[in-house]
Amino acid sequence: MLLGGSACATKQPPEWGIRWLPDCAGRPFSGLDPEVVARTQCGIATVPLDHMHPTRGSLKLDVTRVGALLPAERGGALFTHPGGPGAEADGFTVLAVSQWKGYADQPQGEAYRHLLDTYDVIGITPRGMGSDPQSQLVCRSDEEIVAQNDITEDRSPANIEAIRHNAGVLARGCAGQHLAPYINTEQTARDMELVRVLLNEPQLNYVGNAYGTWLGAWYAGLFPKQVGRMVLDSSTDWTATFQDASLVQAPEKERVFARFVAQRAADDPHRYQMGSTPKAIGAVFLDLLPPVRVALRSDNAYYSAPEYLMAARALSQ
Repeated sequence: MLLGGSACATKQPPEWGIRWLPDCAGRPFSGLDPEVVARTQCGIATVPLDHMHPTRGSLKLDVTRVGALLPAERGGALFTHPGGPGAEADGFTVLAVSQWKGYADQPQGEAYRHLLDTYDVIGITPRGMGSDPQSQLVCRSDEEIVAQNDITEDRSPANIEAIRHNAGVLARGCAGQHLAPYINTEQTARDMELVRVLLNEPQLNYVGNAYGTWLGAWYAGLFPKQVGRMVLDSSTDWTATFQDASLVQAPEKERVFARFVAQRAADDPHRYQMGSTPKAIGAVFLDLLPPVRVALRSDNAYYSAPEYLMAARALSQ
């Protein structure tokens, strides 16, 4: 049973464990570095449905482990979380190692080379997802979804009401499922602690992105003595509500656009040919067809580079 302190995981009931699979068939590794994929193990971790009441049942979570290049010099394991919450963990782990491999070949890539040579990299699929059908959160409802427009383009009372209705349908359809009460940050942090113990790792080294920073901070609050080295990238304010953390993203996205799209394009008008001032670049965005504008704004990568704005303008035209 996992308790609130760091001494929680000295003994585990025999049913909790990791079953390593003979291969990674079905995992989303297509197109990723074949050398990294070749040293990747895939497994299924069985964890309590409710860590505070382990007799209530169990869940199965997908686990991915990219082995260190030099096992004889192995220094530990590095757990990862891509964010979301609910982002795909399997592919992210292999992708991250593939990217670090590229950085390791650069003149200043010594730290990445050490990381790849001596650390296993671990990914755990979040609760409610994964390959086991009985452990998936599938939201169902007999209520009807109504047509809605993107709120950034249509803030009419009718559209806002449609969005509220659809959000309610989704929320009720998810909340009514038996897994829903157990899909939260507390249980997910305890999943990481249990997997750490099952892997016989003395400490949890961790890299978390976006929601992964929320999860990492929560884990550190629960198990401070088990924390090794921890990197929290693109942090969310875990002392506020998750709604607050989500709402703050909108003005920050506009700051990113102003700095990395509008200013960059204005500084090199010959190359980008969209204007010589940030205001002119902003006008290009506002002149896009509404569906194109929605698509560009909906993806952080698209909304952060002038090349994508150029492509969006060509598409609109």
